[in-house]
Amino acid sequence: MHGKAFEVVSLLMKRLGDEGFSSRTLGKLRLLKATNDGRITIGIPVEVQHLNLVKGLHGGVTASIVDVAGSLAIACKTQSLHTGVSTDISVSYLSGGKLGDELRIEAECPKAGRTLAFTQVRIFTGDKLLATGSHTKFIAQPSKPSSSE
Repeated sequence: MHGKAFEVVSLLMKRLGDEGFSSRTLGKLRLLKATNDGRITIGIPVEVQHLNLVKGLHGGVTASIVDVAGSLAIACKTQSLHTGVSTDISVSYLSGGKLGDELRIEAECPKAGRTLAFTQVRIFTGDKLLATGSHTKFIAQPSKPSSSE
């Protein structure tokens, strides 16, 4: 039996997979674990479309994983499909991935306030840490116009 956080993250992942950039690039992303405190584990295999010219995991794909994983961690923490817009993203590349690697991505949202949420992401293949990242998002809900406007 899964909790509310798992259900919200699963629904958001389904929406991400429906169309657009995330569906083409990260369409095989799988949710492995989601906890109510804003921690998720997801997985994805490295496939041909994820490679750069020298047959390594493309840095842009890694950055996209940090982006999406951070958003999923926010959804997990807030239990909301509204994950806001990026204000800052940073990736440190520590080692390379290759075709056939199974990536394990651990992401957490240690703080989600009224307007900003902060995330930390780690990307592994086996026990090898490939990259770390941080992602900040503006999560305030847009204000609704008053009935007098």
